Amino acid sequence: MHHEFCNVTVPACRTEAGFCDCNGNGIFEPANGETGWNCEDSETLDEVEGSAGFSAHNVSERYRFSLYGVDCADYCPEVCQFQFMNGSGCDAKFVSYELHGNPMGLIRDKPQFGHYMSWVWNQTIPTWTHIHINNADCKIALSAGENHWSDTFSGAGCKAIPPAFQQPVAVRSKEVCLQAELFYHKTSNDATLDNNYDTRSGGTHHGGR
Repeated sequence: MHHEFCNVTVPACRTEAGFCDCNGNGIFEPANGETGWNCEDSETLDEVEGSAGFSAHNVSERYRFSLYGVDCADYCPEVCQFQFMNGSGCDAKFVSYELHGNPMGLIRDKPQFGHYMSWVWNQTIPTWTHIHINNADCKIALSAGENHWSDTFSGAGCKAIPPAFQQPVAVRSKEVCLQAELFYHKTSNDATLDNNYDTRSGGTHHGGR
């Protein structure tokens, strides 16, 4: 993933290796929080999947990434992440949905939204009371339809969503992801979310099931 945007997915694999190169230097640096793995051979993975009691929900990290891939937005803090909350604040237990990178346009016609409608929300569009932004340089606006847009939400932390925009139909944002030269000139830690929430706990865990 060297020289690629950090908002990418490393796919599932059998005989290869992969990692999330968050700072774009082409080097796997777990000490800097980068996530990576060496894929097992196909026979070993077939045995894991075929074993008694196997569950995609509790497979060990050793096999999880190579079986299912991983979305690097869940592991690289320079990727903009917008988490929508359905409770009284931005506690991790209220995370209902997540968009990341550079979301733009209608959101209800996306496969991810459809999956949540069918399997998480019981065919009921949720009401989102707050939005949490992980990074000080990320911005997003919400639309209630018919060119009716909210003010822009910007800066890291928890933001209350006005009632008129708590069931948005579209979004618009600015950054795909913040590149390394910007990332190293700002503070990446964000202590504004309750329970010391970060990009790897809660949320939708795209690709990291």
